[in-house]
Amino acid sequence: ANLNRGRWAKRDQRPQAQIITCMDDREESLRRHLEEINPAIETIGAAGFFGIPMNYKGIDDINRKKQCPLPVTPVNEVVEEPRAGAEQQVVAHQKGVTLFKKVAYLFNQSLRRSLLFSHAVIDALAPIVFFGMLGKVFLPRHVLAFNNKLRQAIEKPVPTRLNFIAPQSEVAATPENPRFGFTDNEQDDKLALFLRTTGLTYGFAPIVCLFGHGSTNQNNPHGFAYNCGACSGKRGGPNARLFAAMINRPIIRRLLAERGIHVPEDT
Repeated sequence: ANLNRGRWAKRDQRPQAQIITCMDDREESLRRHLEEINPAIETIGAAGFFGIPMNYKGIDDINRKKQCPLPVTPVNEVVEEPRAGAEQQVVAHQKGVTLFKKVAYLFNQSLRRSLLFSHAVIDALAPIVFFGMLGKVFLPRHVLAFNNKLRQAIEKPVPTRLNFIAPQSEVAATPENPRFGFTDNEQDDKLALFLRTTGLTYGFAPIVCLFGHGSTNQNNPHGFAYNCGACSGKRGGPNARLFAAMINRPIIRRLLAERGIHVPEDT
């Protein structure tokens, strides 16, 4: 399907969709597959932090996380917050998180330190743990889906938004003086640089989708190595979400247009 098609050096027609993934070699098979089953889809590879270094604090995070390559020092902070009107869901979510942590601590710490109950509990749970281990080996996808559903039933999901907009300032953010959020000019600069670097400056499809990637593993001291290297071993989802939130702002699209990058209204 791709024979003699060459690169998308010239977009004579709008692609049906453009998929931007990390340049990690694990995404190459996904990109080939998408372009083979539908040649009207264009795929693009880029560093998985999508050109936006940041310190990120998710809704359940205690500390900030560095979401960029290791040699880079972020100077902007982004926080995930509950959306307005989700107060009851937040309370239910926090109760679930607290319950999950207490149960996890009970099984992983308290019981094994108990002189009276540790041996009995281990014997009682052994068959359940054994079948759980078999499931992880032979049916990992199904076990992961079950565990995710169970955890979501305990930790009720909360609709969230990213708080990333900072007021305009003439003072540049530095590692010594970091800033909460990004100014409009900072957003414009980072998006324009990323789009020019990837060659996505014209011919935008109606759907442009950014794929962050990560992994699920247990008892693995090298777990970070299986996530996104461009995000310092974290998952790349927050960066993809932030990029989309920035470029969907009308004021940012106007600033990009002044640089010659015209993103259609229907993209």
